[in-house]
Amino acid sequence: AGKSSVGVKLPKTEADFSEVAYLLGLIWGDGGSCGKEIRITNEDKPIIQAIEQIMGKIFGVQAKTRKYAGKATRIDLAGGLTFYKIITRFFGLPEKRKAESIQVPEPIKSAPNGVMKAFLQGYFDTDGTVEESRRAASLSSKSKGMLLDVCLLLLRFGCLSTFNEKKSNLYISGSNMKVFAEKIGFRLDRKNQKLLGFAAISDSPNRNTDLTPIAQDFLRGLRQRMGLQLKALPKSFEAIEFRKQPVYQTNLNVFFEKVYSFIGNPEIKDAEAWREIQGLEKTFFDCFTPMVTKKELVEGEEFVYDFSVEETHNFIGNGFIIHNTTL
Repeated sequence: AGKSSVGVKLPKTEADFSEVAYLLGLIWGDGGSCGKEIRITNEDKPIIQAIEQIMGKIFGVQAKTRKYAGKATRIDLAGGLTFYKIITRFFGLPEKRKAESIQVPEPIKSAPNGVMKAFLQGYFDTDGTVEESRRAASLSSKSKGMLLDVCLLLLRFGCLSTFNEKKSNLYISGSNMKVFAEKIGFRLDRKNQKLLGFAAISDSPNRNTDLTPIAQDFLRGLRQRMGLQLKALPKSFEAIEFRKQPVYQTNLNVFFEKVYSFIGNPEIKDAEAWREIQGLEKTFFDCFTPMVTKKELVEGEEFVYDFSVEETHNFIGNGFIIHNTTL
C-alpha cells in the first residue's frame, strides 16, 4: 500500500515564487534533509518568522519551531514527502553530503531577476556576512560549484565578485559593493544595515574587478587633444599620468563625466578624439576586463563542435557570452 503525504499547496504568482526562492536560499544555506523532512537551523527571529509565514501562506502547512537548551533552534518545515520531493528532486537539494555538493538550482538560473534576487537574499542571509577588516560582503561554502554559480548570478545584476578557491569563499568589494547593496542586499536587517554603512564609504577600486587595460599615455593623449586641463580632474589622475597608478573603471567614469561637462568649450578642436572617447565609453559601459592569471598549453587532440543559435546568434558558456561558433 502506498503512503499518504501531507497535502501542500503550490505557488501561483511570481510574488509567490519569489518567496519560495527566498526559502530555497535559506535551505541551501542553513537547511538540509533528515529522513524525509526538510529542516533549517537558525537563531534569527526574522528568518524564523519568514519561514513560518512562507510555509503557511504559500504551501498551506505549519512549520514547527523547536528550541533546545544549549542547541541551535531547529525549524521543521513539516511539508511531508511531497514537499521533500519538490525540494530534492525538482530543485536538486542533495540528500547526502549537501555542504560539498550543492549548486544553485537549475530553475533559479533561468528565473526572472526578482526570483533570482530573492534566492540570493536567502542564501546571503544565512551563509553571507559583511567583513569589517576587508570592507566587503562575503559568502562562504564548501561547494566550489555553488560559489561559481553565485558569481554568475551576481553578474545578472552587474555585480562582480572575486572567488577565492583557497579560502572557499567569494567577496564583493569596492564599487561592486554599492551595486550589491542597491540591487540585491540582505533581507536580514542587521546584516543589511552593516552593508549599507560600508557601501556608502566604499569608493576604493578593487584591483581584481575594476582594473582596465587602458594605457595611461592613451588617456593622457585624449585629455590633451580635448583641451581638458589636468587640474580639472581629481588628483588621482596625476598618479595615472605619471604611471604610478593603473586606470580603473571608476577613473574612466569620472573622466567621461568631466569630458561631457567640458563639451561646448571653444578650445575643443579634435573631433576624432571626441569620437574615440565615445567609443571608449560604449566599450567599457557596464562591463569589466578580467586579468589573465594563467596560460596553459593543452597537448593532444580533442573534438570541437560548431554551435549556433537562431535569432540571437550568441550563447552563454562558462559565464562568457559567445558568438556563434559555426565556421
